[in-house]
Amino acid sequence: MNETKKHINITLLDIITLLKADRKAMLITVLAGAVVGIIVAFSIPRIYKTTVVLAPEESGSGFMGSVSSLASLVGMDMKLGNTGDAIYPEIYPDVTGSTDFIVGLFPVKVTKADNSFSGDYATYLRKETTFPWWEYPVRLVRNAITNMSSKQANGKGDGKVDAYRLSKPDYDLVQGISGDIDCQVDKKTNVISITVTDQDPLVSACIADTVQARLQAYITDYRTKKARNDLKYLEQIYAEAKQQYAAAQGAYAAFSDAHAHSVRETVNQQGEKLRSEMQLREDIYKTVSQQMQLAKAKVQERTPAFTTIQRAIVPVKHSNKPKALVVILWVMLAVVARAAVVAWRNKELFVGETKAEA
Repeated sequence: MNETKKHINITLLDIITLLKADRKAMLITVLAGAVVGIIVAFSIPRIYKTTVVLAPEESGSGFMGSVSSLASLVGMDMKLGNTGDAIYPEIYPDVTGSTDFIVGLFPVKVTKADNSFSGDYATYLRKETTFPWWEYPVRLVRNAITNMSSKQANGKGDGKVDAYRLSKPDYDLVQGISGDIDCQVDKKTNVISITVTDQDPLVSACIADTVQARLQAYITDYRTKKARNDLKYLEQIYAEAKQQYAAAQGAYAAFSDAHAHSVRETVNQQGEKLRSEMQLREDIYKTVSQQMQLAKAKVQERTPAFTTIQRAIVPVKHSNKPKALVVILWVMLAVVARAAVVAWRNKELFVGETKAEA
């Protein structure tokens, strides 16, 4: 029994021959691809990127050792250096991408480079940014659906955005900003790189600087929160101890003046009691004062320092791909598509049959 098997036999010379025969249509396809590429290249809005580079510094052991030595004088164990941080460099990108962090950027005041707009960041993004023409139909449909749907309650009607319950437009805005802010941390050096992308160079630099400052403030607030709470508590205790010491000192002084020449034993005992009370209050006051000074030192020790390697600078050149490259890519895509069509139309020329005995 004979079986017929089909196989494809095609060479580069065959493809070139077909393309030569189809050169007129290929030329039209190339021109069409170039025209589409030019339209696309000039339809893409310009974007500008601003990068900020930070290097966090750890407190030196010399400072921690000095504070620990002072703490030991009053019998305290400050345990400096055992930070146990939950906010470590690897999750800084999660911090800058969090909803609370991004919503906090909405009211930031920005100004366009040409001074045509000055206002908050959220309004700028909604009214001053542009999109490629092919995105407008999708956005029109999306906006129509959003307007037809019921509006979600958001805040108390005072214009403030509730990060806990975002409206659909605010949620979309948060997602857009999240994509425009890129935070990277080098795992070896802990160097932080923050890149902000925007259609206006001045706005890009402004937001990059704001993100840098707020990330530093967030990290500082977290790392010093417990130390600041301890300091606040000690300040309250210090104020009470100072007041009680002053009251005891005044009571002893008044009693001594009133009974300066008394020789009665009961008077002397009362005076000794007041003097002991004053001494006790003085000791407490001095101890709390020392503890408060150490607490202030601990707040300083827990405050992280950042070295700015690259500060925010208004970009001079846009970051778009060159228009010529976009046109070339579209021309290549058109050539490949046309070659595929030609090959499909002439597929019977490349299919052969062979007979095999079973």
